[in-house]
Amino acid sequence: MSKERRIKGDREAPLYPRFIGLFGPDGVGKSTQAEIIVRQISSEGLKVRKVWVRGPHTLSFFLSFILVEAGLFKEIINPFGLGRKVPQLGFNPLIKQVWAFVEFLSVLPIIIFKVVLPLRAGYIVVADRYVMDAIISIAYNISDITFTHSKLARSLICLLPRNSLLFHLDADYASLTTRRGRLVEPLEFIEFQKEGYESLGNIVSSHYIDTSNQSEEETSAIILKRIREYHYNQN
Repeated sequence: MSKERRIKGDREAPLYPRFIGLFGPDGVGKSTQAEIIVRQISSEGLKVRKVWVRGPHTLSFFLSFILVEAGLFKEIINPFGLGRKVPQLGFNPLIKQVWAFVEFLSVLPIIIFKVVLPLRAGYIVVADRYVMDAIISIAYNISDITFTHSKLARSLICLLPRNSLLFHLDADYASLTTRRGRLVEPLEFIEFQKEGYESLGNIVSSHYIDTSNQSEEETSAIILKRIREYHYNQN
């Protein structure tokens, strides 16, 4: 076993995981923290790429548009009266299974092009959304939080690259409302996400950070400290 080292000039740069993933509800600070991580890694002279993988993608995106147009949707409305339509597929077990499988197939090409190929090209990949968010998206569309423990969800989790470091960012609803204002997601949707993300966070052994009462600088200090401390072995 030998430690993988990355060299910058004549000095040894800090060790980094090959993949750094952030997940959690909108408004917890994922995109901001991803940008900070990218800047830090770039400053070390290393190749880094920021990606965003959620869902629905490709075929499932097209099908979701058709379903909404066909009236198979539910409208979720936030505290400011703004709503959006999402496919409603939880009424039939077979349809739930088919939809989950379609979304699974739809996200695979995205993962290959956005994550697998950059990793093979020697990039460190930073994702402010990845398979955990795809799982939550599927679970919500089929109205089944237990999907997070399904075989298909486990298959998506298996697509996490080796040598990954994962962060589950969270915040209370009041903080999310303050940050996102009129664009905040409905409480019911956020509560569903929170339950699912907590479950997934335990499965993938992520680092949990509540950003409710923390500044961007305080949150980034915690994340960067974890990244700098990350040492791994490679065959």
